[in-house]
Amino acid sequence: MLRLIFSPKWFYGIDIAFEVVSIIVALLISFYSYKLYKVSRKKEHKYFFIFFLMIAASFVFKIMTNFDLYFEVLKTMHIGSIHIQYIQKTISSVYRFGGLFMYRLLTALFAYGLYMLAYKKRDRKDIFIFVYFITILAFMSYYGYFLFHLTLIIIMMFVSAYYWKNWHRHRSLNSKFVSSGFILLTASHIVFALVQLELTLYVVAESLQLGGFILLLLAFLSVIRR
Repeated sequence: MLRLIFSPKWFYGIDIAFEVVSIIVALLISFYSYKLYKVSRKKEHKYFFIFFLMIAASFVFKIMTNFDLYFEVLKTMHIGSIHIQYIQKTISSVYRFGGLFMYRLLTALFAYGLYMLAYKKRDRKDIFIFVYFITILAFMSYYGYFLFHLTLIIIMMFVSAYYWKNWHRHRSLNSKFVSSGFILLTASHIVFALVQLELTLYVVAESLQLGGFILLLLAFLSVIRR
């Protein structure tokens, strides 16, 4: 049986609130990245603007999917003396698949974009091939939750390693925030991958993810205030 819900019941709705906060934080990071780009004209800042706008959009699709999964509309029909009660989905299963696909596609592209930016992978042929395989992954991961998060773990580990080394080179508060933020995002996907063993881990994963975005926002705020 295909399973789409991994959150414990008591966390239904709360996780959506977490995602809303993550959207706000990601949009703020995107906004400050754009402001920095207008001043510095560095492509790095422009890409951060695009990538964090992308991850904000991915959370919008995730919220749409979760609303469909969590908040089903209970309707009652009365046919003569027969009382029929049934659950009617608020959104079609096709729409749900599309929302989940877009969430995972944009999240995977966000991770790959960060990897490309960190290691300066600019060859168009390689980018095209990688984006193609990420699209296939997003489609197939509808049936493979673990595969999706395992792929993100691998990509984000490379990103975290790069910014960890960058922090050790510069030893600045800003680089520490960035390094710690990406490490928390990587850790969140590790915990997400283990959720099928224990549903309460979903709460831990959501918290780590939100914490990672907040640290990244603090990094951009520290640059803006200079």
